[in-house]
Amino acid sequence: MAETRSLAPVLLTGLPGSGKSLVGSLLRDSGYAVIDADHSSLQTWGSEKSLKQNASFFWMWTHPPRWQESELPKLRSDGAPTVLAGWYPGILPTLKHFDKVFYLSPRWDLRLLVNRMRQRQEKTFGSTEPQIATALIATVATEAAMRMIAFFNKKLIILDATKSPPELASVIAKELRK
Repeated sequence: MAETRSLAPVLLTGLPGSGKSLVGSLLRDSGYAVIDADHSSLQTWGSEKSLKQNASFFWMWTHPPRWQESELPKLRSDGAPTVLAGWYPGILPTLKHFDKVFYLSPRWDLRLLVNRMRQRQEKTFGSTEPQIATALIATVATEAAMRMIAFFNKKLIILDATKSPPELASVIAKELRK
């Protein structure tokens, strides 16, 4: 009898506007189990369960988004790995829960992020000016940290978010089949 091993989840992450949701939906269409952290019980905003759409810049900084880290091990699966698509400013300590991490890097193209956030049909994080400002401030720290971690940790794969979502989904699917 073949032994079935439980697979750690895979993280698809990147800053708001980097294309996580669209790439995640393409992976879902290809048969992968994808969880969008923005629409799950994993994410909280300080003591709040959800983001206040008209939150001020001050509220954003005093209620940073967090994932309930105790829930991440429950994403393990038998067979194909579960893909969690999401990001928040304090994401670095959670990376240990994932088998692979795909980071969609904007390559410092802040206009790309802002344009994508403003064009969203679904209003999630990044739909107000304070949220956009918060995302842009976080870009500097996140981009530098992810590049440094990728240098030392081969499970973190940096992908160019300026490429088309179908191309990114194809690269990720190929990596997941390895």
